[in-house]
Amino acid sequence: LMRDLGQWLRSGFDDLGPAAGAAVAHLEFVAIHPFNDGNGRTARGICRLMLRRGGLDFGGLVSLDAQLDRERVDYFAAIAVAAGRAYSPGYDATPFVTYFLDATVRAVDHVLGRMRGLGQVLIAIRQAVVLGSLPPTMLDGLAYAWINRSIRPADYTRITGRVGASASRDLLRAVRRGYLEARGQTRTRRYVLGPFLRQLAPDALD
Repeated sequence: LMRDLGQWLRSGFDDLGPAAGAAVAHLEFVAIHPFNDGNGRTARGICRLMLRRGGLDFGGLVSLDAQLDRERVDYFAAIAVAAGRAYSPGYDATPFVTYFLDATVRAVDHVLGRMRGLGQVLIAIRQAVVLGSLPPTMLDGLAYAWINRSIRPADYTRITGRVGASASRDLLRAVRRGYLEARGQTRTRRYVLGPFLRQLAPDALD
C-alpha cells in the first residue's frame, strides 16, 4: 500500500489539482497508518509538500497545520467519515477533501484577518507617535508584541536598538497608556497585550 502511495505521489496527480491531491494524499496516508501510530504529523508534512509542489505554499504565510489544530474535532471527524476505522480500498474520500479545501480557505482567511488587524494596530500606534504619546521606536515594538501576543525586554532591545533605562522607560510608557501589561518578575518579565491593543482588532486575535 505504501509503495502504491509513493508511486502515486511521484506521478504528480495532475488530474486532481494540488489542493485536492494534497487532501487525498493526507487521507490515504492516515488511512494506511492511523493516528494511533503517530503519523498525523507525517501526513501533514506530505500534505505541505504536495501543496508546495503545486505552487500553493502561500509564501510560508499560511499555516494549515495551525488551522487543523484549531479545529481538531472537525478534522478528526472528517477523516473518520471518509476512511472509517480500518483501511478499505475504494473508500469515498469526498467528505475529507471537501473539509480540507474548506479548512484551507479558512486558514487563508485567518491570515488575512490577522493582516487587517495588524494594519489597524499600526495606524493607531502611528497616530500615538505623531501626537507624542509614544516614542517612534514603539511602532516596531508594539507591532512585534501584537503579532506574537507578547514581547520581552530583550526582544524590544533587539528590534529597536534601545537599551537599559531607555528601553525600560519606553515599555513603562506603553504600560501606563494601556498598550501593554507587565507579567512576571524582573528577570522573567514579559509584556502582554494591554486593553488598548486588545480592543483594536479583537477578531484578529483568535
